[in-house]
Amino acid sequence: AKKRYENQVKKLQPKIIDFYKEILYSDKIIEKESILQMFNERFGKTKKIRKKVIVISLEVIVDNDNDILFSTNYKNLVSGLDIIEILEKNIDSSNTKIKFKSIQTFSKLNLTISDSKILPHAYSKNENLFKEARSSYVTISNNDPFKFFDEEYELNKWDQINLLHQFKLHHKDKLPNFGKWIKYSKNKTQILFFIKMIRLFEQKSSIPSLIEVLNNDHATIRAESIKTIGELEYQNSENQLIKMYDNEPFICQKEIIKALSFFKIKRSLPFLKEAYFSASSNELRKIIAEVIFIYGSEGKQLFETLKKQEKGFNLLILQHIGNPLIPSELKNTITNKNRAKENSFTNKQLATSV
Repeated sequence: AKKRYENQVKKLQPKIIDFYKEILYSDKIIEKESILQMFNERFGKTKKIRKKVIVISLEVIVDNDNDILFSTNYKNLVSGLDIIEILEKNIDSSNTKIKFKSIQTFSKLNLTISDSKILPHAYSKNENLFKEARSSYVTISNNDPFKFFDEEYELNKWDQINLLHQFKLHHKDKLPNFGKWIKYSKNKTQILFFIKMIRLFEQKSSIPSLIEVLNNDHATIRAESIKTIGELEYQNSENQLIKMYDNEPFICQKEIIKALSFFKIKRSLPFLKEAYFSASSNELRKIIAEVIFIYGSEGKQLFETLKKQEKGFNLLILQHIGNPLIPSELKNTITNKNRAKENSFTNKQLATSV
């Protein structure tokens, strides 16, 4: 029976995919009733096997071309072929694997579902189902998509990747202010994740919360906050970061030094010089020297002075930094940020000139 099913799927799926493409790549609006009629004429009335292939085939197209989600006829195709109803029945299945897969599919196909269908699984005793339901809730809830951020639970790397994908795809222009969760959450993985999201989506409105987090007991959280403050170019924090420096562990010290490289006021050169000579490790000294090297014309002058003063391994480090053929993560980050700003400015110019 399993082999027969697989053969039927193999035979039917390419034909249904071609049918979908005709609908989804058409510029002409096709009503849902017409889509169902066209489907029935081509494939006959929907049987159990076809119901499964209907969903699988749409997933294949979305995987290959995510822009299909915004096709003129996408909603009409989903509605005409009862895809939401098919998935809702699968979510009610007694089979955990089928439930799990159906929740993932709702999210992948950018479909919403009533809370009454998804919430029971968000409190499941099965950890995988519980996490998938909560993560997918961000996309598929038609009520309060960010509801579960108020509850504390561990976010592993896959959970974070999954959430990030959904933020980018479904909520980029209507994201909540992540600052409120980094202030009130006590879960380390959640706080770190939300700080990264503030940085990625450049939520400058969350900067006051980042400043508060600088007093957090966890050095990794302080370091992530410092990194974000730097990349958001919040130069008003410069004095506070410098005052923190001597009492912080290496993980925070290196982020403070890097943060200074993003501030445009360029007034921390005396501090950087002092930090260079008092650095507790070669790794930290290398980071400081690199920031001095990219710290404007005065920084370049100091860098050349250091090269004349240093000998041995320290001189080798400086020569390494000054070599334009040797790549540097810090230089690349700053160059990419400047390039992104230039592109953004060009795009704004183009938009206002049209």
